[in-house]
Amino acid sequence: MIEIKELLEKNKLYIMFLGIGLILLVFSTSFSGTQSNDSKLEIRLKTVLEKIDGVGEISVMISSNANNEVEGVVVVARGAENPTVRMIINDAAIAVLGVKPHKIQVYAQKKEEAIKK
Repeated sequence: MIEIKELLEKNKLYIMFLGIGLILLVFSTSFSGTQSNDSKLEIRLKTVLEKIDGVGEISVMISSNANNEVEGVVVVARGAENPTVRMIINDAAIAVLGVKPHKIQVYAQKKEEAIKK
């Protein structure tokens, strides 16, 4: 018992750094997992939306919580100034992500943005 106590006392600093390192590792893994999942969902949704007639260039942003549940979706699209296209984009996002309609916002892309590209 005394040997273990002495060993802990001598290596207290190393043990502290090891503990901090493990905590950082756990936090970085959980945050990167959420971002990675959001990115995958964004790509999936963008791929589907780009195929819809009347929809032009698309930008998608998805935010989710620690449990990977989608909290909100923003879609900016050329063609979304048309109410019918906007509704179709909204319906497609609901179907692809399985979220409630109030979590999705669809906006028309600025005219200048469309012209620049």
